[in-house]
Amino acid sequence: MAYNDAVFNVPTEGRYKITYRVASLDGGGHLTLKDLGSDVALNSVAVPKTAGWQNWTDVTQEITLSGGEYRFKLAVDINWFKLEPVAPDTISPAQPTALFDPYGKIISGIAEAGSIVMIKNHDNTQTLGTATVNTSTGAYSITLTTALTKKEIVNVTAIDAAGNVSTGRVVVAPDIALPNPTAITIQAENYSSMGGVQTENTTDTGGGQNVGWLDAGDWMAYSGAAFNAPIAGRYKVTYRVASFNGGGRLTLKELGNDNVLGSITIPKTGAWQNWVDVTQEVTLDGGEHHFKLAADIGGFNINWFKLEPSDVTASVMTPLAKSSEVIMSLENSATGYAEADNFLVVRDVNTTLPQDMITAGLFRNGYERGSILANVGKLKASRDSVDYVSSNDALIQAIASFSPVTGVDTRYGSTRAEQNPLMIAVGA
Repeated sequence: MAYNDAVFNVPTEGRYKITYRVASLDGGGHLTLKDLGSDVALNSVAVPKTAGWQNWTDVTQEITLSGGEYRFKLAVDINWFKLEPVAPDTISPAQPTALFDPYGKIISGIAEAGSIVMIKNHDNTQTLGTATVNTSTGAYSITLTTALTKKEIVNVTAIDAAGNVSTGRVVVAPDIALPNPTAITIQAENYSSMGGVQTENTTDTGGGQNVGWLDAGDWMAYSGAAFNAPIAGRYKVTYRVASFNGGGRLTLKELGNDNVLGSITIPKTGAWQNWVDVTQEVTLDGGEHHFKLAADIGGFNINWFKLEPSDVTASVMTPLAKSSEVIMSLENSATGYAEADNFLVVRDVNTTLPQDMITAGLFRNGYERGSILANVGKLKASRDSVDYVSSNDALIQAIASFSPVTGVDTRYGSTRAEQNPLMIAVGA
């Protein structure tokens, strides 16, 4: 059957729904829809059994049509057929679930069946992996080319067949990388992204390039350089800067959330290549940090910046200043003062072995200022002070240490010199 007088105008190429109104006593018939002019088959459909020649039913399918005018040709026992546009799919997939394996190599989860899951880096500038979601279970698994082991941030999205994109899910990689053993220096020109800056060759020590032409609002991000803070605390930041007139202002931020860590004013150095160090201290949580530099006020150059543990004296109270104040009560014991809730380790300064293997102290309250009297060994301070007593006027040195068992950090401390070579290490 040819339908020369029935014209269907297709405004744009796309998917269109065709509905056939058919009846069949036994079923098994087959219907083909063709373009009348070219005789090209556009769609084929099996006619179902309706158990009567006047028992009518709709049979619906979708076909792809190019834009333009169509006339159709058709043959089978039908009452009528209808063509209409298919409503576009505009519903985004549900947000996928996502989880790293313990080694930072595989991301797996659940997403819309048949969709494409895509893993991108923290700022969506690099695709790290894709996978087609299982059409039966909705499960997917993506093995990354390079394992992420330093708490890197990735974004996970699902894209359906119509191109709709789900809400992204932010996933953080495991932290299994070793912390930095020393300070880290980041060259200013080695940014991963930036806004508004330029680079130039520098005459500073070491050569290379510096970043310049900094105006208010310019910034540089450093996603590729990580500083691992072993514990929460104060850390020193050194900036290598030059400024003809001075007066600029630079702010250090956490990359990712833009939390301000500290700001510093840039001094006048008299020329764009007269370089000086300016330093400040910032407080960091333990763990890995990535940074962003932002110019609040421009007018300066920067060559590099460096992060390292701070040299600030820890909050340790100075030991007794005079030998006459030492309590001469217990053999192999001495009194002094230290920060509350720190562990104290007594060592012989002539050996690397800590002498904290003996019984960890005789804990008693009752001394003035709420201090504690303890035998030589490993003990813990309470309230505002701890007392350690030596019958031999020992050399008492209070040292703040991150980990007394593994070593003493001699950057922190105060000294009281007497006769015998004993050291008292104070550490959290």
